[in-house]
Amino acid sequence: MQHPPLKTFFQISTLMFMLLGIVPRVANASTISYTTTGQVWPWTQGNGAVPGITGTNVISFQGITNGSFLAPGALSLGNFVVSQPTSGSTTYNNTEFTIELQTNLGGNVTASPTVLPYSSVIIDGVLNGTVSASGQSNVIASVVSVVADPPLQIPENKAVPTLDSPFPIAALNVAQPVVLSLSPSGGETPLLAQVTTVPEPSALVVIATAMAGATWIRRPRRGDRRSRSVVD
Repeated sequence: MQHPPLKTFFQISTLMFMLLGIVPRVANASTISYTTTGQVWPWTQGNGAVPGITGTNVISFQGITNGSFLAPGALSLGNFVVSQPTSGSTTYNNTEFTIELQTNLGGNVTASPTVLPYSSVIIDGVLNGTVSASGQSNVIASVVSVVADPPLQIPENKAVPTLDSPFPIAALNVAQPVVLSLSPSGGETPLLAQVTTVPEPSALVVIATAMAGATWIRRPRRGDRRSRSVVD
C-alpha cells in the first residue's frame, strides 16, 4: 500500500488540531504576584556536615516583598548582597544557598478537606569563589535545581499538598551563573528569571502522537512485508 507523503500527513494533522481546538498555544498573559526569601547556608550543597565557608560569611540574599510580573515575562528573584570582609578573605566552596519563590495560586486545584493547594518553589544553588578585604570578589552563584516545595503535612491534617502554580515549574528559567559584585560600600547583584511559554499538556500528547505517526510513515518497508506494525 502506498503511504501518504510526509508533507501531506502534517497538513492533515495541522487541520485536525485546528478543528479539535488543540493547536499548541500558550496561556493568556496574566499578572502574577509573588514574594521571595533566601538564605546562604554555612555548609556545602547536599552535605550539612561539611563546612562550605572559610572565614566569616559576608554574603546574604535580599528577597522580594509584594512583587508582581506579567507572565510570560521576566522577574527579579532578589539580590545577592556582598559585604567587604574587615580583614583577610572569605572563601566559598560549593556553599549552598536556597531561594523560596511563593506565587499566587494558579486556580487549577480546588481546596477541600483532602486537598491543600500550594504554589511554593525552591531554587537551590551553590556559591564558589573568594571575597577579599581589598574589595575584590570572584564569587559565582550557580543554580543546581528548581523544584516544588510542598508544605509540611501535619499528621492530623488529612489534606494532601497539591501543586497549583500559575505556570509550569519547567517554564521558570533562572539566568545563571552570575558573578557577585563588590564595591567599597558593598555590592548587590540581582538574580533574574524568565517565565517562558510552553505548549499545553494536551497539545504535547497530540504532538507526540503525530510524530510517532510520522516516524511510521517514513519507516522503509523490509522485503515484501505488508504489515503496518512499527515493530520489526
